Amino acid sequence: MSILDHAGKPWRTKGNTEAKGVKYSSSSSTCRGWGSFMETKDLDKEKQFKDDGVSILCDVAVYDTRAANYRAGLTPTGTVVPPSELHQQLAVVLWESKEGVDVEIEAGGETFAAHRWMLAARSPTFKAELALTTATNMLHIDGMDAAVFKAMLHFIYTDTLPKEVELATMAKPLLVAADKYKLERLKLICEEELCGHIGVHSVVAAMLALAEQNCCRVLKEACTQFLSEPGNLKAAMATSDFEQLKTGCHHALMELVMKQYITATEA
Repeated sequence: MSILDHAGKPWRTKGNTEAKGVKYSSSSSTCRGWGSFMETKDLDKEKQFKDDGVSILCDVAVYDTRAANYRAGLTPTGTVVPPSELHQQLAVVLWESKEGVDVEIEAGGETFAAHRWMLAARSPTFKAELALTTATNMLHIDGMDAAVFKAMLHFIYTDTLPKEVELATMAKPLLVAADKYKLERLKLICEEELCGHIGVHSVVAAMLALAEQNCCRVLKEACTQFLSEPGNLKAAMATSDFEQLKTGCHHALMELVMKQYITATEA
């Protein structure tokens, strides 16, 4: 606490030297101050009085005892809050219990139960199909193997593939299914898997055709890059799959030829 002079600077100061401070509460009547701060005769009217009054500056430091206790280590040490698993737990419960299912889907000779709201929320294609079948609780899917549909349905619910699925063998039909039902993340997972098998002349033409037919940008770029390397296009042209590329994927083939031409002219 300070008495200020005419210039607003401290002239006489006293302070609390208690390191722990003083505790106050709403129910406490405790007062703090100095009964003999200074004698009245020591006040200089010319230096300290202004408009018949004295200016006093009081600095108060407030300590949060809760923060002090936390810093003192009163909370358990080594405590780590785990990340939320609510979405995973709900997905697993819905997938395993099938409680409240309201639609059945027939694929590959097998019938699968599901929730309309889940299918509609995850797949724009399912949303459109379900909107047209409000009078029935049955959907029929043609041209899809039961194992492929089950893997796709598992992904719709949990955003993961079943542990028993060998993606290396199921990637192609699963990619086609993912493209049809607009499951972009699943589609990219399949594309990434297939990109790892491009380095074989006997399959690259079929891969490129698959990429062209299902709008797979990542897979298409990987195939084109492989075929652009010296000797790879000639070797791929000798395979039976290249005929499929010529008859059904003119656009992809034209892009490949143009890239070969540009590479040759720049060299």
